[in-house]
Amino acid sequence: MNVTAVLNGSAEVLMKWAGTEGPINGHLLGYRMEYITPNSTWVLHDSGLDTELSINLTDPLSNISFRVCAYTGAGQGPWSPVQTLTLIKPEAEGLQSR
Repeated sequence: MNVTAVLNGSAEVLMKWAGTEGPINGHLLGYRMEYITPNSTWVLHDSGLDTELSINLTDPLSNISFRVCAYTGAGQGPWSPVQTLTLIKPEAEGLQSR
């Protein structure tokens, strides 16, 4: 899954992902993103047909782990593999992905 992240200040990150490719089971109704930051629990967000989500971080420049799935009237598709972004100070080139 093609995911990009843009750091907006030190306490917010804008996540964007590529839409579904290939055949899906039914008409696409939307996307769900699940994410976690240090000292928090998993948060599930339904973004509808939007392929981006702005996330306020609980701790500035904290790590964020996330996964995305699409859903149709037939149900939810498989989750993408969990990915983790390590946020670093903008002077050191912004974001790194592990």
